[in-house]
Amino acid sequence: MSIESDLVQYYWIDGELNTFYLSPSIANERYMIEINGLGLPGVERFVSKRAYDHGQSKRGWRYTARPIEIVLGFRSLTPSALWTDMADWASAFNMERGMGTLKMVLQDGTERRIDCEVNDSIPLGSQDRPSGRVQIVSVSLMADDPMLYDPVMQKATSAFSGSTDVDVECDNDGDVATYPVIEISGAVTNPLIELIIGGIDLWCSADSEIWGTTDSELWAMPEYEDAELDIDHTLAGTDVMIIDFEAASVTINGSTNGMRYVTKASDFFKLKRGSNTIQLAADSGTATVEIRWMHKYVALHA
Repeated sequence: MSIESDLVQYYWIDGELNTFYLSPSIANERYMIEINGLGLPGVERFVSKRAYDHGQSKRGWRYTARPIEIVLGFRSLTPSALWTDMADWASAFNMERGMGTLKMVLQDGTERRIDCEVNDSIPLGSQDRPSGRVQIVSVSLMADDPMLYDPVMQKATSAFSGSTDVDVECDNDGDVATYPVIEISGAVTNPLIELIIGGIDLWCSADSEIWGTTDSELWAMPEYEDAELDIDHTLAGTDVMIIDFEAASVTINGSTNGMRYVTKASDFFKLKRGSNTIQLAADSGTATVEIRWMHKYVALHA
């Protein structure tokens, strides 16, 4: 087995975008001894209980923050070189540089990344030094957002106007929902952005939590309902409006806060797993739209 081509390669990108190679490498004798935390993250369940109502009722769940533990070993050419190499490690994980990113290159060349920061001390002490040229390094990281992502930005573009609605297909090939960023350019009045969940009619019983499709006593699960974002504003021909659904923000021409134009009934929605249709409409005018999103994953192995 070739260590260069058959194993996942690991990098650390610090908050100043400097890349530090972790493992594996025959050339610099650096190897991954142990890595934990890149499988399925922890789960927190939300339940409710009532007196004389036996058991409990599920109200929802979420994935929790992801701890990641990395243990590497490296060997330097000389004891003095080891000292310099340890300084490189200390610099790479210095929290003064800001939030970092753990980058992984898979066997097929695709990438997975996860944003995280140092969660504990990195001793670099003599107790982890089997010899004058070998150092064992243990790095504890914490990812507040537990999802890994493919850094290749997905895009879909189209034109729309006040006379013709347009449907834009956005395929989310990740295994979790993901927030889009939508950019609108052009002279258009009151743009309306709607997520159409076509072909899904899932319902759940209040009492038994049994899935169904026709019972009038069942209600639609919120994560499968249509959602829309309504902008009550007229854009000029040179205006560019950027809607960041994760940050729940609207910016016009890079600086103007456009949140006051978002109607109260609007939702900052996510793209669901699989196929999504985003429908764009307006009262009048013509504009172009670009929709951007990233594929996200619940585990490195997905």
